[in-house]
Amino acid sequence: MAGVSWQEQILLWGANYYGSTERYLLFHCMSHSWNMHIVFFVFDCQYLTKEISPAIPAVAAVLFLFVISSLFRTSFSDPGIIPRATQDEAADTEKQIEVPNGSSSPTYRPPPRTKEIVIHGQTVKLKYCFTCKIFRPPRASHCSLCDNCVERFDHHCPWVGNCVGQKKLSLFLFIHLISCSTLCLHICMCHNSSCIIG
Repeated sequence: MAGVSWQEQILLWGANYYGSTERYLLFHCMSHSWNMHIVFFVFDCQYLTKEISPAIPAVAAVLFLFVISSLFRTSFSDPGIIPRATQDEAADTEKQIEVPNGSSSPTYRPPPRTKEIVIHGQTVKLKYCFTCKIFRPPRASHCSLCDNCVERFDHHCPWVGNCVGQKKLSLFLFIHLISCSTLCLHICMCHNSSCIIG
């Protein structure tokens, strides 16, 4: 597929995307989530169902499904990758950047790799990416691990094995919210059951 670096895998005809070599961390993260829930369901749920409410295992199961599905969606979806320039586009851009007849002079300096555009009346300077051969939009950055420019790049998350960018920032935050909610439920219920027993 054109416009994608060698480090990605495009799955299911572009519907899924996996961007990095950190697969073991994703599966490590998932195994911790599975183990935490298995321990909760095996040791605490029977007691909590009898003593407090049968809704507790149902809520825990729903939260667990949200965590796992959100983790998969974040790991296997496009973070907002900006397609690389084709060879023809890269050649045209290089011609526009180079100063005509300026490279033969002894004091020649390469031209700046920036381009100014106006957005909503504000002048914005776009930086050139030497790897992707494009002028990156504002707030885009090149991820050295995925080897792609990503729109509104936030960071590369090793736990999901992918970049967090424009297309998945809200999903990434949703994972943290649901994970913290699940953890709080487990802690409160386990503490509650130990107080009732003890």
